Amino acid sequence: MLVSYIIAARRSIGRLPENACAIRSVVSSPLFDTICRDNGVEPVCVLTGFKYIGEKIKEYAVDGSHTFIFGYEESQGFLSGGYVRDKDGVAAALLIAEAASHYKSFGKSLYEALYDIYDKYGWAKETILNIKIEGALPMQEMSAKMAALRASPFKTICGTDVVRIRDYAAGTVRDIKTGAVTSTGLPKSDMLFFELSDGSNVIIRPSGTEPKIKIYIQANGADSVEVDQKLDTLAAFKYFG
Repeated sequence: MLVSYIIAARRSIGRLPENACAIRSVVSSPLFDTICRDNGVEPVCVLTGFKYIGEKIKEYAVDGSHTFIFGYEESQGFLSGGYVRDKDGVAAALLIAEAASHYKSFGKSLYEALYDIYDKYGWAKETILNIKIEGALPMQEMSAKMAALRASPFKTICGTDVVRIRDYAAGTVRDIKTGAVTSTGLPKSDMLFFELSDGSNVIIRPSGTEPKIKIYIQANGADSVEVDQKLDTLAAFKYFG
């Protein structure tokens, strides 16, 4: 909702750059990209962690290829403007208050404004599963589980075909049907991204700070009921034996 508001607000006062870009982490909602593209803003995807968003801001400030207007990651980190290179809760709170005031002038709440976005672009929701790793050597156990999954990746998840697998450790994107392999275009990271035929995504990576494997589930659909059903189904799947 914030990126939609920022784009509209900047455009209304003639301050939306022609080379505007907005940045999200790879595990954040792809609805962000849809909103950006529909409004002529370049969506940019980076690895998890605000340092990667900061690196892109610095890169664009040097080469002038894009003008950064907004960045976010799924763990409720937001940034507008390039003067801070990390998540900025104070500025985010002010932006939310500004957006609330704007929508109120049209007789709408933030909740209703969010529904307007869903009505226009389709429903999208996400959830996270945390698989706690027990034992004396959790890092080795997490590495072993990820290696086993790479050696024998899912072909289907809950009866839905996997159409592409992004292996960020190898830096590859493999199309299951054609076998074509392309580059992720991002630095290497221990993460697997499964794209499903119904538009859902399952992303699996070990936590960098805790003994657990994080599973991000993204789903979309025509309405809230359909999306919730997809999330519930994917969340119930047994990802590790």
